[in-house]
Amino acid sequence: DDNQITGPLPEGMAGMTSLERLDLSGNPINTGIPVWMGSLPSLQRLDMAEAGLVGPVPPELGNHGDRLRELILWGNQLTGNLPEELGQLTSVGNFMFIDNPLSGLLSLSVAALDQVGYCALQGTDLLVPDSPEYRALVQAGRDELCGLPFLRYEDVQDGLVDDVEDLVPEVLRGGQGKSLRNKLDNAIYKATDGQYEVAINLITAFINQVENLMADGSLSPEEGQPLVDQAQALVLIWTGML
Repeated sequence: DDNQITGPLPEGMAGMTSLERLDLSGNPINTGIPVWMGSLPSLQRLDMAEAGLVGPVPPELGNHGDRLRELILWGNQLTGNLPEELGQLTSVGNFMFIDNPLSGLLSLSVAALDQVGYCALQGTDLLVPDSPEYRALVQAGRDELCGLPFLRYEDVQDGLVDDVEDLVPEVLRGGQGKSLRNKLDNAIYKATDGQYEVAINLITAFINQVENLMADGSLSPEEGQPLVDQAQALVLIWTGML
């Protein structure tokens, strides 16, 4: 740790079959996490905090299953969501991704790691909806999960409305933006009136339209996926209110 080791890391390291602890924290690796790190058969502790890591978290890290005790990757530039496969790390005592620009709806499988050990996701943009499934993972009275606050539907819907408006007219044409906004406004109105099943159907139509816009190139994944993530969070919250 704390040297001047730069990436990419040599693939030959994948042959270190007896390696139990790998600490490269504080080195300017400045590359993505190699996929082969998920195949080190004896690895119990991986620390690459503040190593300039970029890009997505490889789902292969979940292959370590109940063997891995520490996964410490805070203070990097990791992006995207945390793969559901990381929920297979059922014995991880330290699961630390603090201060990474991660985003998306935190999966239940990863959120459940809060019950295993120290799960720290502060300083990310990951979403934890205030729904029964997520509340069941913490003791009554706690208002955070893995260091992230539970999001009320008001918080999610306000952010979603703002994000849609930010795309018009620079990215979305007026008709596209109006159609999305109408679906969103109608869904919010129905939810406010207690008609959660109708609201879920409307927000699902919103999600489908966003996905179609991404498919035809009207929206990039960077522009569209946050809309989908927030809308899916609303679905979970409203489902819990049925």
